[in-house]
Amino acid sequence: MKTKFKIFAILLLLTNTAISQTIRFEKYFTKGYYGGGASVIKKDNNYFIAAIQGNASSLASMNVYFIKTNLWGDTICTKIIDNGEADRLYAMALTNDNNIICAGSYQNSNSTGNEEIYLVKFNLFCDTIWTKKINPTNTGIYPLEISVLQNGDMLISGFFYTSTGGAGCGDNKIGFLMLLDSLGSQNRFRSFGYSEKINTIRDFCLANNNCLIISGTDTRSANYYSNSDDPYIAKLDSNWNFVWFKWLGERDDDDGGSLIKLSDGNYIAMVSSLKDEYYAREKLNFLKFSEAGNILIDKKYDIWDTDYFTEIILCSDGGFAIVGISYSNGFLLKLNSTGDSLWCRNYGGNKIYDIKQTSDGGFIMTGQTYSYNPASGGSSVLLLKVDNLGLLVLGENELNMFNDIELKEPYPNPCIDFCTIEFKISKKYQNAKFLIFNIQGKQLLDESLNLSQDKLKLEMSAYTKGTYLGVLVVDGYNVGEVKIVKE
Repeated sequence: MKTKFKIFAILLLLTNTAISQTIRFEKYFTKGYYGGGASVIKKDNNYFIAAIQGNASSLASMNVYFIKTNLWGDTICTKIIDNGEADRLYAMALTNDNNIICAGSYQNSNSTGNEEIYLVKFNLFCDTIWTKKINPTNTGIYPLEISVLQNGDMLISGFFYTSTGGAGCGDNKIGFLMLLDSLGSQNRFRSFGYSEKINTIRDFCLANNNCLIISGTDTRSANYYSNSDDPYIAKLDSNWNFVWFKWLGERDDDDGGSLIKLSDGNYIAMVSSLKDEYYAREKLNFLKFSEAGNILIDKKYDIWDTDYFTEIILCSDGGFAIVGISYSNGFLLKLNSTGDSLWCRNYGGNKIYDIKQTSDGGFIMTGQTYSYNPASGGSSVLLLKVDNLGLLVLGENELNMFNDIELKEPYPNPCIDFCTIEFKISKKYQNAKFLIFNIQGKQLLDESLNLSQDKLKLEMSAYTKGTYLGVLVVDGYNVGEVKIVKE
């Protein structure tokens, strides 16, 4: 494992400005030519990453890669399972006996292109407790989500191909649900076949009376091309039969969708929709709906250009955090409780696949980076910890690098119409900007700074009375914060 930033909890004084003593880091884990993190969870004072690793660019060389770190992202232990063929992890969950279950796919030499579901149960020391291979379809089958129920059983959703050969035989997918006992033995399997045209079941939530809310893609309502995928939400009864179905698509090849169950009994769905008929330009679609399927909130966002979400989570402030990929750059979009955008961060060169909120209000994310693997074209597992604004904060290795930056208190403060911020930034840096947030956490200003300037005059007359947070950001780092009071 290599470390880009080894960060310790510090208190850095920058001329009347204190940096928060909260852990932030960006770390990557390189084992061979190819690597990527699919899922991350926090247990006690550790992070666990379900990932893949390979010694060549071919997916057939992939292995299971399980990583445990401390809260600083330093490696405690790892486990690589090499079955000699293509093994991948996609999702994981904590079990009722305080272990971790991972779901992925396994391909052996006797079933090329016909992957099986591969279950691996780890203890908290990265030891393998048991593994299980399951394939009720005799074709390529892929799990997309796994959840552990109160009784210890496991529910898995995903898709399989209708004929042998896997992805090479075209877009002929069927969604499925599978119920397993705590040892991985199959209790129940339901495919959503040809007449139902459910391509995938990407996510699910438990509803009242043992019902399920599901989301994914289907082809029943394709409105431009016969093979297009369109996002949907649906409710299933306790026998996994449809109660209702709602199509959410706009154009060809949309993507759906992660689900969240709220404490008020309603649900959140996140999907990606193609913006126009001719160009592969995606936009994000946030939906709040009732258990009866009534849409309560419907909002759309353009991040940059081609935007794909990968996960959405409920945050401690009642809002939401969304991660995804926009033209091979990872992004983090923060929303309030009604789906209004507060701010968005771009993590260039990284792909973000999963996110969890941490106890300090920040976020831990995993994914894939091509920036640090010494092999040409190689990639590494990424683990990224940021603050509640999505920013990195100075660490031990950055103290000397940023020791020539100064940020002073604003004046006048309180202010009425104008406020001046004085600072000193060396020309050796690449870029700098000043951000302003209101008390609700919404970013109101993103002002680029000339590295030769030493002050910024802020127009405050249009701001309402209250307290605002000003943040100086240099080369992507939060190097100082000040409070601005508007009267």
